[in-house]
This record gives sequence, C-alpha cells and structure tokens, in this order.
Amino acid sequence: MKKLLLLFLALITSLFIKAQCNPTISPTFDVVGTGTLANQGGFTVGCNQQSLTTICIVNANTSPTPGGALQFCFIPPGGTNCSPNNNQCTVVSTPGTWTVTALDVNNGCQTSQTVTITQNTIAPNISAIVPTQILDCNTPSTTLIGQSTNSAAVLVWLTPGTGSLQGPFITVNTITNTSSSIIGNYTLMIIDGDNGCVSYSVVPMQQNLFLPTPSISVMSQILTCINPTLQLTNVSTTGIPPSSGLPTNQIIQVELWEAPSPQQTVSLISSYVAETSGTYTMTVQDLNNGCSSHTTITIQDDRVINTPAFHLCTNTVEIYPTLVSDASAYSYSWSPNSAIVSANTTARSITVNATGIYSVEVTNTLSGCVTNGAVEVAICTGIAENQTENFTIYPNPSAGQFSVEGNFAAGTQIIISDAVGKQIMKTPLNKGNNSIQIKEESGLYFYQIISQSKQIATGKLLIE
Repeated sequence: MKKLLLLFLALITSLFIKAQCNPTISPTFDVVGTGTLANQGGFTVGCNQQSLTTICIVNANTSPTPGGALQFCFIPPGGTNCSPNNNQCTVVSTPGTWTVTALDVNNGCQTSQTVTITQNTIAPNISAIVPTQILDCNTPSTTLIGQSTNSAAVLVWLTPGTGSLQGPFITVNTITNTSSSIIGNYTLMIIDGDNGCVSYSVVPMQQNLFLPTPSISVMSQILTCINPTLQLTNVSTTGIPPSSGLPTNQIIQVELWEAPSPQQTVSLISSYVAETSGTYTMTVQDLNNGCSSHTTITIQDDRVINTPAFHLCTNTVEIYPTLVSDASAYSYSWSPNSAIVSANTTARSITVNATGIYSVEVTNTLSGCVTNGAVEVAICTGIAENQTENFTIYPNPSAGQFSVEGNFAAGTQIIISDAVGKQIMKTPLNKGNNSIQIKEESGLYFYQIISQSKQIATGKLLIE
C-alpha cells in the first residue's frame, strides 16, 4: 500500500510540474539545415545526390538552469509519435512540415518547433545550337554548343560510345567509313548545380560523303571526216543511296573539262566539243554534298594514219598503214613508186625494196571518208645480223597460240595488228622461246618485231 501511495504522489508531482511548464523553464534550441542545398535555406530536397537534406538541433540548452540533460525527436509530416533520444540530427528526404522537439529530462518540459522542407526537382533548362546535323564534303566538321539559363548548370557532352567532354562546346568530324551515313548520337547532359537535377538533349549526327558516279555520253569515240567534232555530255548520277534518306534533289555539276592541247580547259558547262584526239577528263561535283569525282574518255582520229617507220633489213620489206577504227570496209591506193615490188597497189600491204616515203590513200567505203597517209621505210642499221635471220614463229597457222623463238636483245617487242591495222597486242620478247596467245577471231593478222626503236622484222600470222 505504501508503494502505491508513493507512485501516486510521483505521478501527481509530474503532472503538476508539466502543468507549470512555461518558456522560462522549457528548453531552448535552434534548427539548421546542413544539406547540399544549404544555400537555399537548408530546408530543400532536390534530385539524385541532393535528394536528401539534414536538419539538426543546435544551441540546445535547459532553462532556467543551463547544462541539463536533453533528449530530442523529429516527427515527419503527418506523424504524431515522438520517441525522444539523444540524436540531434536526422536525414530528411520527405518534403512537408516536420516537428522538432527538445525534452528537458529533469523537469519533463519540452519545446517544439515546426520546419518546412520544400522540394525542388525542376530539371534545368537545356538547348543546343546545332549548325548542321549532316556533315559532307563542303562541311566536314561542325561545333555543337550547349546552353542553359540555369546559372549553376554543369554542361557535359556524351559522345558516341563511352566518351564525354565537359563544357558547352564539342567539335564533330566526319568518320573514315565514307560508305556509312551515320556518325552517331551526341548527347548534351546538363546538371543543375543547385538541386542536382539533370536534363538531356540528343543530337543525331549524320554524314554524306558519297561520291557521284561520273559518266560521259558521246555518240562515237572516233573523229572522222563526217564527224570532225564530237560532243561530250555530262550524264553523271548521284552516288547517294536512296536508303540513306539523304537529300538528292540537286544536280551533278561539271566542275572542269580538261582536254588535250590545243583545246582549252573549261568549267561549269554540261557539254564539251572534242575536236582533237586524246584523253578528255571530266570532273563533276554532287551539289547535294559537295563531293567530287572524275572520269576520262579517249577520242581517236580516223583521219590520221600513225604508222611507225618500217626498216629495210633484207632485200624487201612488207609495209602497211596503221588505222584507228575497226571498220572493215577500207580500200587502198598506193601512189606509184618504182620500188614497189607488189603487183597489186590497191591492197592493204605492199612489198617494197627501197627506203623512202610511200604515200597511200585510204577510203572508208562505209562513210566515204578519204585519208591520205605516208609510210616511211628507213635503212636498217645497228642491228645484229642474227636479229633478223635467227628467229622462227611456229606453228603458223594455228588456233591462236604461237611460239616466237630467237636470240632477241633486251627490250625487243612484238606488235600484233588485225587486218585493218588496229593494234591488238604488244608484248616483250625475251631471248629464247616466247609463247604468245592471240585471243581474236579467225583471220589474217600482221606482226612487227621492234628492237631498239627500230623495226627488224614483219610478217603475217593466220588464225584458223
């Protein structure tokens, strides 16, 4: 009974003391925020690493007698329970109104304050200046510029793969794989230094390095008396594949025509008139991407007979003109000359027994064009005697496979021409046995053996 009485008195005393609690005998304290957003008052939570803040009770003391024992508790928004303990700080991630309490252990008096925790998860403003998203031969590189209106923003560019570069600027270049139209995605990442929130902007980068396909259209590649000029026309096409999705609406423009002398080099014209035999070069540019390529075409002149000098190394030598075109309908008329041994002076080849210049008139019976030429026969000098005497060609006739055997000097060559004088083969001859194969139709062919820039032998080959 005595114990019950003592407990009752203690309870009454405690209730009386609490009833007497007032600011003069209650604890005093301050509340501060020590989180990463302290510059915003310390009572704000943000994103990522800044999604937490810490609130702490500081300068806590008992009253009126300082230095007494205290306990503390932090009640979250919507909460009611308080279990006092010795922890003066707590980590906060939930926004709202928190209740912070200090309890005087000796007199049971407590003091409470409310703290409002705000939330700032607004992503930073983000934008990028992109001069172009397609790099090409005109623009092989560009600089992307990241921007944000947030003063505390940190800008980072993430490159294709795993690379990164901090700062607002990044230079993008074309890649070496010119057959690919994809460079990759460049991602701008902006981190708000105040609340830790992040914004992203992706910039897909492409390239267009496809070369145009150059092509020249011409009715013929041979100048004749009927067609003394030929018009070369640009018919080039873009090399940009449709599957790439890249624009192809611009033309393929001629940058430059280059011609054999005395014709002039010209630019920016679609067609060019060829008047001279030789090689013509056309350089074109695809205006869709600025890329250039070139092609060539060789023009021959059927009005000119370019026949190398024949050499009289024995009593007689067979001579004939060398023609350009493949036309088979030619007629010949050799000018009278006492050195002509052949009875037929209207054949393509004749036999002569003296040096000199032999004139021949060649008529293309299909076009009616007449060309005058001159075939020179020079004296055979400085050639070892066995060069012209000690060689054989066998079997002749054959199916196209011949053996040429002789004591040939270094640099000796054999030239094979068809019945109209068009050169179809030129190959070196070495000392000993040489095998040559003529991959042409059956018929009569002519050969010349050239050594030290002089003709040392001529003859006929028959393919059956």
